[in-house]
Amino acid sequence: MLRPVIVIFVILSVSQVGLLVENNPTRGYKDVGGASVDTVDTSQIVDTGFVLTTRLHVFFTNNQFWVDVGALLNTLLVAGCQIYAAYMSFWVGDHGLMFRILFAASLRSFCGWFTYLPASTEYLPSHYDFPDVMTSGALESMLFSFSFPLTPAGGVSGTVPPFVSFFSGHVANAVMVANFTYLRRNNKLAGKILHVLNALQVIRLLATRGHYSIDIIVGWIVAVYVSNPAERLGTYFSRATSEDMQQWAWEKDWVADLMYMEVNGKKNEWDVKKGEEPTAPLKDFAQRARHQAVERMTMFKTMRLLQLQDFQKAVAERGLKMPNWLNSSRFE
Repeated sequence: MLRPVIVIFVILSVSQVGLLVENNPTRGYKDVGGASVDTVDTSQIVDTGFVLTTRLHVFFTNNQFWVDVGALLNTLLVAGCQIYAAYMSFWVGDHGLMFRILFAASLRSFCGWFTYLPASTEYLPSHYDFPDVMTSGALESMLFSFSFPLTPAGGVSGTVPPFVSFFSGHVANAVMVANFTYLRRNNKLAGKILHVLNALQVIRLLATRGHYSIDIIVGWIVAVYVSNPAERLGTYFSRATSEDMQQWAWEKDWVADLMYMEVNGKKNEWDVKKGEEPTAPLKDFAQRARHQAVERMTMFKTMRLLQLQDFQKAVAERGLKMPNWLNSSRFE
């Protein structure tokens, strides 16, 4: 009897919150803004996260150097997440994280193709932000000229080029890598550190108006919940044989799985059996190459040692004495 009462209470609570927001969708903006907000211009995007980071936004507006430094540090975080995903996929042979990231990137492109959210008029661009750093020339300046040129206000042309805002790939990737290291690799410290860095990233993105709050919220949800089937598929792909994958692909009800993936999918369908290890062709190749190099070096050393011993014997037969540094016993 208690459980239905709890469900009814939750239904009423959620309904009340929903009605409150529906009847006054700018309520959060006004609550956070306080007395400084009298009227809200609903002809443009209203973001409560922007109000919460107003002071930091003002600081960044007056200090382009720190905008670029924050963007560069953020780019290092993004690059680190991508490198780790590549390491897990190509070196360790576990493609779960890579499949998850690729799914999130595809979903983000799909959403961006259908709906374009204009950048905020308060957006503070930086040539050091990802992916702009790859084409802005800032990376070349740092690597070859050892300089740190500041980004002109509004970019080179004074206008901000359009970019996909919904949802935040920065946040989604960081959350996916953090959760993967924490849960799958059992590296809890690294996972916690990544979540802290991601929190700082969220603050920077809001303060520079690089993303709206909804971009960040949905990015987190996609990373934690929506991309789960992609990781399971990647894990299965990492360990299954070619025959298993062919059989799985033919027997799959693709229409039902695309429509009701979480409902109809078998819970243990893509789970890894205990004791199974992923195949890592790149790592195996490197280990084989190292083993062959060690064998060849050992063989080369043995041959040269035998030649030195023969030479030492020939010298002794002629009544000559070899210098100590050529004594074969020193190389055994």
